[in-house]
Amino acid sequence: MDHEPGPARPRQTYSPSDIAKIWERGKPLTSQWSSKRDIKDPGEWRRDFFGYPIRFGAYGDRDSLHGWEIAPLVIRSRDGTKATTLLRPLHWLSILKLT
Repeated sequence: MDHEPGPARPRQTYSPSDIAKIWERGKPLTSQWSSKRDIKDPGEWRRDFFGYPIRFGAYGDRDSLHGWEIAPLVIRSRDGTKATTLLRPLHWLSILKLT
């Protein structure tokens, strides 16, 4: 089954301050082509949990190559029970992998 990109359908709305806090949980994005491994502006660029580059301004945009959404990642304890759920910035393609 092929996926056709389109506008994200928000499952939950988040305040701008919540979005900014969750954005900070992404990993800084370093340039692959710089000998100094320059870090791109972390206010605008990050990597998600799976390594996809995401851009802050593309939040909720599934038509963007760097679009992202907020998704819960469940952390389990050693005995297999649910310990906690963290909200993370994930590229929209990452979310498709999880479903």
